[in-house]
Amino acid sequence: MTLWPLLPLVIVTFAAAIVLGTTGFGFGLFSTPFFMLLVDPHEAVILSLLFSFIIMSVMLSRREIRENVRHSFVLPLFAFSLLGIPIGASVLLAIDGQVLRVGVCCLVIVTSCIMLCRTGVRRKNGILAVAMVGFTSGLLATSTSLSGTPVALFATTEEMSKSDFRSSLAAYGWLNMLVSLAMLRVDGLVLDRTLFLTVAALPALLIGYWCGSHFFGRLSHSRFSQMVPFLVIAAGLAGLVLTFG
Repeated sequence: MTLWPLLPLVIVTFAAAIVLGTTGFGFGLFSTPFFMLLVDPHEAVILSLLFSFIIMSVMLSRREIRENVRHSFVLPLFAFSLLGIPIGASVLLAIDGQVLRVGVCCLVIVTSCIMLCRTGVRRKNGILAVAMVGFTSGLLATSTSLSGTPVALFATTEEMSKSDFRSSLAAYGWLNMLVSLAMLRVDGLVLDRTLFLTVAALPALLIGYWCGSHFFGRLSHSRFSQMVPFLVIAAGLAGLVLTFG
């Protein structure tokens, strides 16, 4: 394996792990557009899922994270995501790589703009809203690796502390990605080369997560939430420019 794409992949992994370690989500939003410029778009989705799953496993190994998980929020969403996961896997198998790359970059930009414009109004969400968000998240998990995005936006409408927000998104993501990776492995999309790249970038992933966890205690959630969308929009625009440039 040469330094390309390993070195830039390690750098992107490190930066995305900081985002995930700080907020509990956002790894796929930040990393996937860049990964798609380094490896096959389908492999980029798998890489993002693998890295996110590893970090969320590390997060949930900590007792203080597990104690702050809002199970009444996580479990219904995960149940409905199971309906979308197999459909997303079929989409990933069928879609052209160039179309997938452009679609992910556009989705990243649109989602980030929504994050910037959201009102943060707290509301009582019914079962229909939970079903729609859960299903959409499952669909996006196996097709684009962006399963955490609709759940994170949904969580901003709930009465939830900074710690509960981060812990609950990590718990949901872990369950969602466990099932997603198992299904994609059965479909033959989790390749040995992908596993090698994951292991090679593992130190950068863990160091980035440690840095993000350190920032979590020092940076207010509201301030970081304002910063992340701008970083993600830049990632999506860079992906589009380099795709068509």
